[in-house]
Amino acid sequence: MKEIYVELDMMSFKEFQKQYGFDGANQLFFTEKIYEFSEPYTPKYKGIFIANVSIGIDYIHYLSPQALYLWNGKLMIDPITQKGAFYNPNYGFWSRPNTLKELTNVDLNYTDGPLRGAFWTDRMWADKSEEIVSMVQQYVNTRGKSG
Repeated sequence: MKEIYVELDMMSFKEFQKQYGFDGANQLFFTEKIYEFSEPYTPKYKGIFIANVSIGIDYIHYLSPQALYLWNGKLMIDPITQKGAFYNPNYGFWSRPNTLKELTNVDLNYTDGPLRGAFWTDRMWADKSEEIVSMVQQYVNTRGKSG
């Protein structure tokens, strides 16, 4: 199973922690807001993808096998068969086991909302970072700098 790790290009956690007095609870609040605000941007993939996630203090791991495929937004193919997947009406879609796929230049088509697509947290952060930072600052101010 492949996992996807989402990283945002911003100041280091240590710098952020020092500047804003962040502790574990504050960081978890921030991470949960990233996940929450990313939902309209995240591919649903029948609802399975969004639900199959692990959220920690400083990470969001999408655990579905499709994570890398959906994150990149490009068709991935079997290097030998040159196919994305096989289909059997009695079974559904499947791929050869233990085969690492290769990225192509063919874009995936996302459904269930105009914002859903590749690099969802990066795009969300570009749109919503000021709002999230404001919410986090309010949370820190309300609960104090130590958690």
